Amino acid sequence: MTLALKEWHVAAEAIARGEQVITIRKGGIREKDFAVERADPWLYPTWEHETADQVKPAWRDELGRSEAARPADGRIPIRCRCTVVEAWELTESAPLDALADLHLWTSSSVEERLRWRPRKPLRVLLLRASALVEPLLLDPSPAYGGCRSWLELEREPDADLLVPSLTDEAFERAADDVRSRLERFTTGVATATPA
Repeated sequence: MTLALKEWHVAAEAIARGEQVITIRKGGIREKDFAVERADPWLYPTWEHETADQVKPAWRDELGRSEAARPADGRIPIRCRCTVVEAWELTESAPLDALADLHLWTSSSVEERLRWRPRKPLRVLLLRASALVEPLLLDPSPAYGGCRSWLELEREPDADLLVPSLTDEAFERAADDVRSRLERFTTGVATATPA
């Protein structure tokens, strides 16, 4: 099975380039809860919910480039595979505020995600990414539709061609930064290691 996690194209590209090592998820409308189904998914880029008001001003030009990169024929460019190194469940705003400069979303966008389905925690995933120089272009398929986080790719990209997005040392520095920011909180953060 070739599992993929849906992510905004602009965020998937930032992760592929090593500019962002976390993502923030709660799950789609069709899901009762968001769970890390496997520790090494591909990122399936989507443009469906990307809007300028949900990304920080510094990322708006990148959002424009993301829209310009969208294939006119509807094919999906798969290029980034991640290892989910750690996952945290967050139930309060303060831990999210501590991570604010580590991702492209606005504070109001992240707060909205936290408050949606308030009984469910928001999950922060620490991702170690590798990327293909040239993406595998998948044909559109009804199997990829719907508001859900996880899907199975109909074709598997060539993992032998992946290049790490960050060196081991750079990733460990970034990972330690994320961990230290969240370790300060005695409430609102639960740590879980994915299977």
